[in-house]
Order: sequence, then C-alpha cells, then structure tokens
Amino acid sequence: MTDNLGRYVFVRGKILDETYTFANIYAPNTQQDRFLRDTLRALHDFTTGCLVLGGDFNIALHPTMDASRGHSSTPPLHCLKFVNFSTNYTFYSTPNECYTRIDYFFLPYYYLPRLWDSAIGGTMWSDHAPLTIQLTSPLHIPKTTTWRLHENLLSNPQVAQDVQQALTIYFTENLPQDTFPLLTWEAHKCVMRGILISHSSALKKARDHTIRELTAKIGTLTQAHKQTLDYTLLGELTAAREELAWTLRQSYTRALQRTKSFFYTEGDKCSRLLARMINKKRSMTYIARMRDTAGQLHHMPDQIATAVTRFYTDLYAIPPHAPRADPNMGLTRMNAYLTKYTKTKLSSDAAEALEAPLMEGELALQTLAANIVLLPKEGGDTERCTGYRPISLLNCDLRLFAKILATRLNPHIPDLISPDQPGTIRSGPSP
Repeated sequence: MTDNLGRYVFVRGKILDETYTFANIYAPNTQQDRFLRDTLRALHDFTTGCLVLGGDFNIALHPTMDASRGHSSTPPLHCLKFVNFSTNYTFYSTPNECYTRIDYFFLPYYYLPRLWDSAIGGTMWSDHAPLTIQLTSPLHIPKTTTWRLHENLLSNPQVAQDVQQALTIYFTENLPQDTFPLLTWEAHKCVMRGILISHSSALKKARDHTIRELTAKIGTLTQAHKQTLDYTLLGELTAAREELAWTLRQSYTRALQRTKSFFYTEGDKCSRLLARMINKKRSMTYIARMRDTAGQLHHMPDQIATAVTRFYTDLYAIPPHAPRADPNMGLTRMNAYLTKYTKTKLSSDAAEALEAPLMEGELALQTLAANIVLLPKEGGDTERCTGYRPISLLNCDLRLFAKILATRLNPHIPDLISPDQPGTIRSGPSP
C-alpha cells in the first residue's frame, strides 16, 4: 500500500508463519503533524500482526534529546511514544550547523522483547546515518553455513604456489603403499581446505582491519565535529569517507565481476542460478508445523526435525530379506538373460579392464550420505511428510566416480550399441 506522492509504503506478509507489517515513511519538510496524523490513521487500518515502522520523519520528536543544540526550529510532536536507545544523531544540517535525529524505528511495546539489537551507523556516503534493528523469533531455525572455495584465491600467485607445494608434499609423505587410499583421499581434502581457509582468512582480516580503522576514524572525527563544528575536522572527515568508499569500491568491483562471470557461465544451465532463483521461495515453503506418524502436531523446530527424520528413516530403511537357498540365483538368472539377448560381447581383456575396481575397500560414510530437501507438493497437506517431495543431494565424490565409470565405458559403446540406435551415443550420427 502506498500514497500518490510516494511518501509512505506499507507491506504486509508472513515470515516464519508469523504476520508482520512493515511501514516506511518519508515525511515532508513542512506540516509534519498533519502528514503523520493521516498516515498513522491509514497505517492503523492496514496493520496486522507485528508492526515495524521506520523512516525519515523530518522532525526531531524530542528536541532536547534529538538535537545537538537542545532545541529545534519545528515544534515537537507527542503523538508517538518511543523508547530512547541512543543519544546519537542521524543527520547533519550544514546551513544550521546542527546535528539532529530525524530517522526512527518504532515497535509496539508488547513486541519489544523480540528486539535483539538496534544501532545508528556512521554517515559514510549519504547525508543520513543508517539505522538498523534486529528482531528474533522463537520459530527461527539457525542457518548452517557451508564453506565454499573463493575463486579469486586461485588467481593469487602466492596462494597457487602454496597449494601446489602442499599437494606435492602431502602425496609424497602419504604413499599408497603406506596409507589406505580412501583415507588418503578424504584427508587431502581437509588439508587443502585448511590451507585455502588460512589464506582467505588472512586476506579478509587485512581488508577488515583497514575498514575498521577507517570506520573508527570516521566515528571519532564525527563525534569531535558534533561537539566543535570545526571546518578542519569536517575536511578530514570528508577525506576519510572518500578513502573508505574507495576501499569498499574494490570489494564491490570484485563482486560485480563474479556476478557477471556467474551469469555468463550459468545463465543457460539448470544449475546454481536456477537454485538461487528457487531459493527466493524458501520463505513460502517454510515448514511451520508438522505431524508425526502418530498424528501429533508439532510447532517447535527441533520437534519438527525429529518427526521428519523418523519418517524418512522408516521410509528409506531396507527391510531384511530372508536368506535364499541359492544366494547366486539372481546373478545366475541375470547372466542367462544377457547371454540369450545380447548379440555383441567384449573381449576378455576389455571386460577385465572395465570391471577393474576404482579403489580397494568401501566408500566413506560421508560419500554415501545425502542431504534431503523437501519441496511441497501442489495441493498436498503441508502438515504431513507425505505432502512433500524429497530431493536427495548427493556427495560430489559420487559424481566423480560416475564420470570415471562413464569414461571407461565410452570407448566400448560403439561395439555394444547397434548402429540403428545412434541416439544414445553422444558422438553417433543423428537419425
């Protein structure tokens, strides 16, 4: 909901199955009392659930607290009751040489326990200081982070040299005859990840240190200028803001390059780009309640996770089979079928090479594990596990093994597939 002049925007919706109303206003320079009166009336009729009101009110609601001079040219307003969390200011008027606080956030008093943090940031590039608040919800599920390789690390010559040297040393010290191959493969990923994380952390710490120093310098100069209004301090403050903007601009440039490269390489593929677009619907598919197999309804995240885990554990559990009289009966029947209907066969050497094991031993448990993602079925009951479609995300090692098997099999495909069926061969002629 908005007005014709674009002075306010009201949005209403659900987050984690709770209704919120977000209102942002930009009051005019004059007749703020009339504007707030009409706007708050419209907001009262629109509001549902928790109201979060914020914006530029263009007036100091409490001049003795919200103005550095202790007074304001506009009369104070008493139509809004608020709790003062800070004595900082959000705007500096150069003509009046005065700091004021004219940007606010408002919450209903009975929602104040959900307020986790509120802060007034530094005036970096805009004439207004940013305001931030953090709200909590009892239904919030903390997001688990997954480490991903930073592509720019590989373009750093020092990082590339250290990684190559570490790989050489690792596989020299852990020879196949001395260590189990599967253990060597799994451990080398941990070693390389640690080296890349250390380099990435060092670069990030250096960049963050520079940003913190500039931010602290800007904060100190801002506080000093608020007290003295000295033009020399204002010049130093402007120079520090420009240096910080230049430092941040480098990060923005790298982010823009990564975005362009990502859209260029993934734009026509069904991959991460599509996954990120679908990810926007995550709030719509949030599971707020779930019934277990006994039909009991649960609302807390840990109880929902337990109900889902038990359902899919029972669903995917393979029941034990009764022992057969002939354990090789299935293999015997399969060989009989293939012998009868297969017209072409591989030579004994080719068959032996194709059946050679990739490694000795079984696969690691994490390789055989999968993450199950639930997608709601259209028209399904979202309170039951049967109303969701599970998608299993497998380990990347399985994709490597599948590629190896496909590469082994590819040279023998022309000898096994009839020339009348070229559609199943990548290099075969089109029908």
